[in-house]
Amino acid sequence: MNEPDLLPSSRIAILGLGLMGGSLALALRDQCRTLMGYDLDPQTRSLARELNLVDQVSANPAAILPSTDVVILATPLSAITKIIAELPSLHPGSAIVLDLGSTKTQVVQALESLPSRFDPLGGH
Repeated sequence: MNEPDLLPSSRIAILGLGLMGGSLALALRDQCRTLMGYDLDPQTRSLARELNLVDQVSANPAAILPSTDVVILATPLSAITKIIAELPSLHPGSAIVLDLGSTKTQVVQALESLPSRFDPLGGH
């Protein structure tokens, strides 16, 4: 895949549509092939639908993750490490994994445990 083609052809999932994840979704809207969101809060999901923030939104990460190329973890730090542990069973293929967590020690340790089919990138 050529670098200039990377973003427009990417299927991106943002897990956590709060301040950071929602802001990133606004920036990525219409810049990628597909933009999907996950959030446990029904009001946040409703607002994401109302604002047409993402192409698909779900309270179940298994409903959106299998078809993505890029997974962006924008949940609270305690949830990021749990999602990383579950990611191999939620996503059957390979993906770039990016986090927006504010601290790195726990996140980096968790990312190191991912199978080699994932390409972790530290963010924030």
